[in-house]
Amino acid sequence: MPRNRVALEINIQEGSVATIQNINVVGNTVFDSEDLESVFELKESHWLSFFKGDDKYSREKLTGDLERLRSYYLDRGYINMDITSTQVSITPDKKNVYITINIFEGEQYRVRDVRLVGDLIVPEDEIVPLLLSEQGQIFSRQVMNSTADLITRRLGNEGYTFANVVGVPETHDDNTVSITFVVEPGKRTYVNRINFRGNTKTRDEVLRREMRQMEAGWASTYEIDQSKLRLERLGYFREVNVETPLVPGTDDQIDVNFSVEEQPSGSISASVGYAQNAGLILGASVSQRNFMGTGNYVSLGLPRSEYQSYYGYNFV
Repeated sequence: MPRNRVALEINIQEGSVATIQNINVVGNTVFDSEDLESVFELKESHWLSFFKGDDKYSREKLTGDLERLRSYYLDRGYINMDITSTQVSITPDKKNVYITINIFEGEQYRVRDVRLVGDLIVPEDEIVPLLLSEQGQIFSRQVMNSTADLITRRLGNEGYTFANVVGVPETHDDNTVSITFVVEPGKRTYVNRINFRGNTKTRDEVLRREMRQMEAGWASTYEIDQSKLRLERLGYFREVNVETPLVPGTDDQIDVNFSVEEQPSGSISASVGYAQNAGLILGASVSQRNFMGTGNYVSLGLPRSEYQSYYGYNFV
């Protein structure tokens, strides 16, 4: 090309999509290969693969499958399980993919004891019932993490929104593990403002009167969840979401922001029928569960036949 430039033309022949013909797990003695492969998102080619597309190799999906495999073992007591190697091979015609996963299972561990350390804030006898991991139980990372979440929510109910609870397992030579839950409550958090977004029709007061979390009070995870639940039960909104961002410039105040997506709350119906003793019967009704955005229920019904008419009006 002029002025010492070169033009590059890249020709690509995509060919057909390579499909997974075999997934082989090597080194498993405790669990069947079929059970392990059932946790994978990637699947060997089958007659439904044409619609699901689950037999198409993807590096990101394989990474996720390996983590799911590791979690499968960790939730069943095999705390030293390790994926030693992974091989992905493709046939010379680039149509078929074969995946081989080599694993080391190790020994199954049971819980020796469970301890709590740190500043618990609330009485310990209120925390102990939340400990899902018990002595003699098969170790499970999922159970350990669920316990940490329960303790975090319990502290959140007391206003410690940013509490940090971590379960730390410590293995022993007798195939047991000690679990220590480290509790760091942080500072108690207070609510600065409660804001609503998306309620273009429903008045602010209709939403605000459903709140169980109050402004200027300490932030309670339970009361915020109850407030969200009460908004959902109104039936005026298709979706309700809540966020609790930290107030800029502070470390102990949050805003509670509710975002709602409104949905139709009214209905119109008409009916026609015939009865031997009443003749032709016509009816119409209209109702609105959120009249003018006030949260009031209003309905009007007008059934009529040859010998009588009925007018019904309801306001709640």
